[in-house]
Amino acid sequence: MKNWFCKLSLRSLFLLDAAGALLSLLVLLLVVLPFQPMLGISYDTIHLLAIVAGFYFVYSILGYLFLHKKGMISLKIIAVLNCLYALFIVLLLFFEYSHLTFWGVLYMLGDAAIVLTIGVAELLYTKRGKAA
Repeated sequence: MKNWFCKLSLRSLFLLDAAGALLSLLVLLLVVLPFQPMLGISYDTIHLLAIVAGFYFVYSILGYLFLHKKGMISLKIIAVLNCLYALFIVLLLFFEYSHLTFWGVLYMLGDAAIVLTIGVAELLYTKRGKAA
């Protein structure tokens, strides 16, 4: 993991994660929800994903604001949660597949891929942090 991500401070990672969660929340509420008929994602699913994204935002912003000695553990928690969120999106994709349009499938796969990438990168960061 020799890239810019490794050079970030733990505090910056929490801020980056909070920004990503906020962006997910805003996209769900301001883009996905109004275009629900074009995507085929159920309103309940959109609201559920928005609630989870909001929770992740709060968790990450609190991690940023109140970073403590156990910050790596907190980062590992949000990293695992991000990976679980990506898995959850894929599971929802299967459950809702019959209602989804091409654009809905594309959105859900893209969202899952981005969140999973961030989660895995954060997990790798926590491993690096233990070795350092």
